[in-house]
Amino acid sequence: MGWGEYEPVRVALEVLRTSGELNPAAIAPALRPALESGMWRDWRHPVTGVRHFDDFDAFIEHETRHTVDVILAALRPDVRAADVITAIETARREGIATANEHDQNRVSNTHPQRRKDAAAVIARLKRDDPELAAEVIAGRITPHAAAKQAGIRRPRATFVTDDIDLAYAALLRHYTAEEIARACRGD
Repeated sequence: MGWGEYEPVRVALEVLRTSGELNPAAIAPALRPALESGMWRDWRHPVTGVRHFDDFDAFIEHETRHTVDVILAALRPDVRAADVITAIETARREGIATANEHDQNRVSNTHPQRRKDAAAVIARLKRDDPELAAEVIAGRITPHAAAKQAGIRRPRATFVTDDIDLAYAALLRHYTAEEIARACRGD
């Protein structure tokens, strides 16, 4: 596949990256050629050169600055985009399968740690909770959300530390004022 075949798709993805609103009428034509040809795996860019992606999610995040879930949410109301939605879900499953078989010695510009973590979570879910693993593979739930649901990962919260009022407000979203006071007293 030559550089010229990538250019219209690259331009369409650039529009998705820079536009404030995701328009299903623009998303489907932008992604359809990349999905049908598989060009997203060895993505050619005139400035950065060829970048290899094993993971469709990483490709979408890199090229559009949106997550695949956000793209899918924008596409779902448009019945004409059903083929693109199916192709995205297939590409995601293939990306997970590739992550499970990924050669650790291979250099990749995508997120190897995230891919490794997702593969490890899916492997554990296949062993401990096959139904939840199937949900992840089908793309209905993220590996992280499934890990929390299965008790593999504990829920986490992040808050600012330079403003005690904001930190306290963040803690109140997770604990009662009495629980916070008890923890502060060391009870």
